[in-house]
Amino acid sequence: MLTLIGMKKYTLLFIISLLAFAACKKTESAKEKPEIVFAGLSHDMVTSGDIKDTVLISLRYTIAASAVGTDTTAPQIYFKDARDQTVAFQPFPAEVADNLPDEDLNISGNITLRLNVGQHFVLRPDRPEGDTVQYDIYLKDMKKGIESNHITTPNIYIMP
Repeated sequence: MLTLIGMKKYTLLFIISLLAFAACKKTESAKEKPEIVFAGLSHDMVTSGDIKDTVLISLRYTIAASAVGTDTTAPQIYFKDARDQTVAFQPFPAEVADNLPDEDLNISGNITLRLNVGQHFVLRPDRPEGDTVQYDIYLKDMKKGIESNHITTPNIYIMP
């Protein structure tokens, strides 16, 4: 049978344990380098130069909230054609910067690149019968000039 003094000891021990546990909570720090992960591709076969077709490349990202700016400081998503090393880019979605959470040091979400086939998937003159392309994609923090990891898309087949 617990006495009143014994109950006070257990209550005090419980409160001390609870405070010690709360004090051990790790604080999250802002990411130094953005990260991206390939999440999907809408389709892997296109007709060369078809302006009515668009390939959707889905990515998952994590970036420091402080790296998300607007206009000239907004992160950029770069994609490099592995066939000829041509680099193009798209701006980071403005709605992300407009809706940043107040308390989070890092943010994560999904981005979909929309690549028009007429602009980005055209047969090369030396490959008139068909071609294959992959894109090397990365995110760049324009405030610090830091690139994320690079991902490579699966093969995308370009048909005549």
